[in-house]
Amino acid sequence: MKTFSARLLAGAAALMALLGPAAAQPYQMRASVDTNMTTSRTAHLAEYLAEVEKRSGGKIKPVLYHSAQLYPDRDVGKALLQGSIEMAFPGSWTISGIVSDLDFPGLPSFFGISTENARKVVDGEVGKMINAILEQKLRSHVVGRWHELEPLHTYSTAKEIRRFDDMKGLRVRHPGSAMQALQIGQKGASPVVIPWPDVALALSQGTVDALVSTHNTVVSGKLWDAGVKYVFEDFNSRMFQVLLVSQAFWGSLPPDMQKLMADTWEEMLPIFLERIRTKESEWRGILVKNGMTVHTPPADDVARLRERLLPTEEAAVKELKINPKISEIIRRIQATGS
Repeated sequence: MKTFSARLLAGAAALMALLGPAAAQPYQMRASVDTNMTTSRTAHLAEYLAEVEKRSGGKIKPVLYHSAQLYPDRDVGKALLQGSIEMAFPGSWTISGIVSDLDFPGLPSFFGISTENARKVVDGEVGKMINAILEQKLRSHVVGRWHELEPLHTYSTAKEIRRFDDMKGLRVRHPGSAMQALQIGQKGASPVVIPWPDVALALSQGTVDALVSTHNTVVSGKLWDAGVKYVFEDFNSRMFQVLLVSQAFWGSLPPDMQKLMADTWEEMLPIFLERIRTKESEWRGILVKNGMTVHTPPADDVARLRERLLPTEEAAVKELKINPKISEIIRRIQATGS
């Protein structure tokens, strides 16, 4: 006759068999990002993953690999396809080699766009079009609306930039985006590709005169130590990050866990966006405190540059290999707000 303990063990084994392996094992999710924990993107992803684990009662077990511990952003597409990671949060510009439409922020029509209209572009038809291509090419699921990078500005070492014309002749570092190279060239400067880990050395040695970056990133890298003295707040582009989960992992989740991940992201994203926008002045203050001089171009300068660039829209669409319909949508939103 079985003892009570033996009957209890047998009952537990039967229950586990009935519930299946998914009840016994949490869904392990490796998330890759190539920026460190001081950046808003990585900090927000960590916050989101912690909330997913909490709301799922530990059924989803995410592990965050930041600072390119697993992959730089440019390689996460392949990693998702190969099953080496379950989640990635790349900057849109780093995967534009996979989906060239992601370079649309480099179009003249997008230059100087308001925050409100930029969100109408990415949250609306343009975002949906690009998401569909990403999901097909990367066999991945886009969890929700796109995260934002802080506004991109120009930072220089030796030359004080007060107006766009002051950029002529400068060698300006960018991370390798065709979109950014086009924009830098349109302002009369020379684009130079340098990976982020090598930027401080390139600035201090005079390999480049300036770089395109964000207040947050310059603060995190303490680039005043590399000789950066001047800030030109030209809001030269608005960039985004896309939260991707491999289709294999997404398909393994029951519907309630899929809904939990999507709903949690949509609830938290507005908080993240507001945080990014309100912290801009704080980061600006840190730059000034560390000896940087800040200039913002007059509104009429921005308007004149945009008007000068607009006739090149068709050529930019071809050069960046962007669906012409995206250009049409952006121009319509800029003109009508809808």
